[in-house]
Amino acid sequence: MVPVSITHCNMQELGGEAFFRGVLETMQSVYLNRNPTAKAILDLVNSVENNSLCYDHLAFRTFGVNGYGIDSLTQFFVDYGYTQRDELRFPGKKLRALWFSPPADSFS
Repeated sequence: MVPVSITHCNMQELGGEAFFRGVLETMQSVYLNRNPTAKAILDLVNSVENNSLCYDHLAFRTFGVNGYGIDSLTQFFVDYGYTQRDELRFPGKKLRALWFSPPADSFS
């Protein structure tokens, strides 16, 4: 699999919000297809919340492979108006996390 770079594209030309949401929905679909327990829980929550669930955060687990780590996702979110706010390190778990705040005109 080769990393795809869309950093030189005008995001408005790609459909802006629709493209952004489509990418996130595809990531979620892949994850849920690989994790039936997570899918069952999300289905239950959606049934109670009438499919109006709003995520307060997203977390992605990546590996320290050049071109595929957490930094490979950074530009995607920055291009859509997110701002990197903090970096968290958990040395005992060999984990590094980045926190991004959503754009002021968030895609809510």
